[in-house]
Amino acid sequence: MKRVTYSAIVALAFASGAIAQTMPGEALLLLDGDGDSQITLDEFKQQMDAMFDGMDTNQNGQLETSEVESFIAQEVFDATDTDANGSISKSEYDAQIQKDFSNADKNSSGTLD
Repeated sequence: MKRVTYSAIVALAFASGAIAQTMPGEALLLLDGDGDSQITLDEFKQQMDAMFDGMDTNQNGQLETSEVESFIAQEVFDATDTDANGSISKSEYDAQIQKDFSNADKNSSGTLD
């Protein structure tokens, strides 16, 4: 998948601060690695990790404002940057991904469908 597509998905997702909850169905289908019309946490994490890597243009393992400012609102960035050091670490990003998946899994089935 092209970086542009990832950026578009992330832009949609981070617009409200809840990745899986805010993705339109078409975007979620892009995350369905095995094509079974359900997105598991592992599938979700795998794609979100690829997005992190694509956004981390200087490859320092952190997302800096300059790398994401065109598609992540500053208040969302700040909320994800829990240690308030001006960048989103991989662990901060992963924590947000886990939280978003759990929030979107309304029936606690372990999948988004």
